[in-house]
Amino acid sequence: MREKIETSGRDQRWEFDKRRLFDRTNYMAMRCSDIIEASQALDHFNNIMGPQLKAVTGDAVAIDSVLKRVEHLVLPLEAIPFDLFDKRFQASWDAVMHRFRTDVTEIEEMTKSFINASFKTLRSAEGAFDVLTHFTELASRDSLNKQVMEKFIDILHQFMKEVDGIRVIFDANKDNPPSSKNQTPVAGAVQWSR
Repeated sequence: MREKIETSGRDQRWEFDKRRLFDRTNYMAMRCSDIIEASQALDHFNNIMGPQLKAVTGDAVAIDSVLKRVEHLVLPLEAIPFDLFDKRFQASWDAVMHRFRTDVTEIEEMTKSFINASFKTLRSAEGAFDVLTHFTELASRDSLNKQVMEKFIDILHQFMKEVDGIRVIFDANKDNPPSSKNQTPVAGAVQWSR
């Protein structure tokens, strides 16, 4: 509007106080970005701590305890006793967000240590690999994504254990492979080797 008035040439220059016009809306925009940050953090934790991680790690109790802490993150945000968009309460809101960010950092550390412990005792290399490829598609916290991507080495170690276990079974039975009653020795040996 200012540009339109100034370029028309018929009116004088239009000066206005930007702070007076935009201070409240800028403050509201900052609070909205805080709410977006909080909702993204909750979404990221729920994405990474889903049923696939439970299936691979087999530790549903630990995952559920982390998810319960994630659910408790939102309680202080829902129960604020003041107007979020009123600048008079900025110090109170900053304290709430500081506590939220501190809790998020603690949950991130819990999740990282859980992931470290879980990937050391993998049940299946294939399942863990599927989870990692699924995590690459999910939106999650950057530090957790980085942590999960470092687990490829643990998956390779688990894969090597599985291959060594199969080799031991193969070597033990390669000279006299077990077969079903209705199979010829050659057909039974071929099926067993597969």
